[in-house]
Amino acid sequence: QLWVSPGSQTACEKQYFDSHLAPFYRIEQLLLATSASDQPEAPTIVVNDNNFKLLFQIQKKTDDLRANCSGPTASLADICLKPLSTDCATQSVLQYFQLDPEKHDDLGIDHAKFCFEHYSSEETCLSTFRSPIDPSTILGKQVNLTATYKCITTILG
Repeated sequence: QLWVSPGSQTACEKQYFDSHLAPFYRIEQLLLATSASDQPEAPTIVVNDNNFKLLFQIQKKTDDLRANCSGPTASLADICLKPLSTDCATQSVLQYFQLDPEKHDDLGIDHAKFCFEHYSSEETCLSTFRSPIDPSTILGKQVNLTATYKCITTILG
């Protein structure tokens, strides 16, 4: 349901899109950013082991969410977009580890740095839904690892 009148141009375009292509999907984003301190030096870069561990904890809590809207309980896995497999199309820096904290523990932060440069050509950098994850999608415009202060997780539903 759009927040426009049923006869508006936007509503007509949405109806055309839905009937000829596919329904719109929802996008939700989670942002993790370091903040500037009172110190004159720059904020801590976000691409470090502690922040990755925090992101894995947040991802688990997100995956574990359940909702009951006058019917059966639904989880993110029930409503997310699954374009190429049974896995949700979640665009996250954690996808360089296929959302698996043990792979992060085994491969370390250097694997993420490697994937920032080889995201489309290296099999080990593909997401759980078998798609490359462009660093600009998960780090924003600033993909220089020495100057990146945020990670973006996008969940398509």
